[in-house]
Amino acid sequence: CPTCLYPMNIKTIINSLKYSGNLLIIEEGYSFAAWGSEVIARLAEESPNLLKKISRISMPEFPIPCCGPLEKEVLPNSNNVLVSIMELLNNE
Repeated sequence: CPTCLYPMNIKTIINSLKYSGNLLIIEEGYSFAAWGSEVIARLAEESPNLLKKISRISMPEFPIPCCGPLEKEVLPNSNNVLVSIMELLNNE
C-alpha cells in the first residue's frame, strides 16, 4: 500500500513483489486509465519478469448507483477481495 501516489516509489512495490510475484490492485474507480494501470505499466517497464500473476478489482463499466445497498454491491468489497486473493494463491 503506497503512502504517496505521486511521485510513485516503484522500487518499494518491486521489493514487496520479490517475495510472491503476485499483485492484486483494488480501486473504487474504473480500471481504464486508472492509477493501478500505471502501476502495472511501470512494473512491466522496470521489472518485466517480476510478476507471476496480476489481478484487478475495480468498478464495473457502468455508473455507480445512488442507492446505498446497490452502491455497496458494485464497489470493491471484502467478498470480491477475498475471492481474488484466493484465485491468486490457488495455483501456487
